[in-house]
Amino acid sequence: MGNTDSLWDFSVTIYQQPGVSHACLSLQDLLGLDVNVLLFCCWFGCTRGLLDGPTFNNALDFSKPWAKEVVHPLRAARIWMKVNNCAQPVSQKLLREKIKTVELEAEHLQQDFLESLSLTKPAKFVEPELQLKNIASNLQRYLKHCDVHLDNPSLSELAHIVTAAISNIEKTVVLKTLDISFQDT
Repeated sequence: MGNTDSLWDFSVTIYQQPGVSHACLSLQDLLGLDVNVLLFCCWFGCTRGLLDGPTFNNALDFSKPWAKEVVHPLRAARIWMKVNNCAQPVSQKLLREKIKTVELEAEHLQQDFLESLSLTKPAKFVEPELQLKNIASNLQRYLKHCDVHLDNPSLSELAHIVTAAISNIEKTVVLKTLDISFQDT
């Protein structure tokens, strides 16, 4: 991953990696985690380091109501249409696609805001091992705030996302680091 990528570009690149979208949606659906905040924690750890208290708190102060009042209702409408309209006329399918587009735009706006919180300039180069330590610390803070304790399948899903975020690192190393970091969480 390039250190100068915007949060959005970083997220899109990671999300396109095999299995990452499934891992993100699993953590979102099973644990109630905000994928945009998860990706923000990873991006910040890769490009800037450890999230400081004010940046972390401001990220959550914006993201919680934004997700609750904007993103979740759009997602719920889109999913409801998919589940309850098996034989959808073309007009309903078009509306569902428009809702999906607006939902994605809302998430993009959330990420733009999260990126704007960073007063720290991106580092020119951060060793993969340091990126991993930074990400693990940022994610530990987020999981602790959400009072989420990861079971082994969820830990593996999170490790999959983190592995996609860091160039030249093995998933076994990521899994071991996250497991050690989250033992107190």
